[in-house]
Amino acid sequence: MDKYIRIRKQDTVAVALEELSKATAIVVDEEKIILQDNIPKGHKFALGYIKEGSEVYKYGYSIGRAKCDIHKGQ
Repeated sequence: MDKYIRIRKQDTVAVALEELSKATAIVVDEEKIILQDNIPKGHKFALGYIKEGSEVYKYGYSIGRAKCDIHKGQ
């Protein structure tokens, strides 16, 4: 069972389906992501680098713009 949910290919974040610990390796589309923080259940983490000011996509929709640089796994 997956530990995260990602609805659309263009999503830049995924949502944790359970509490995930820092340094956990998650594989999304054959790419390994090492979590940089503890991610509580229901919270999102970046699937790649998101530059400050860029739109953030979750469930196929823009949910706003990044207020700072967000690194993969944060």
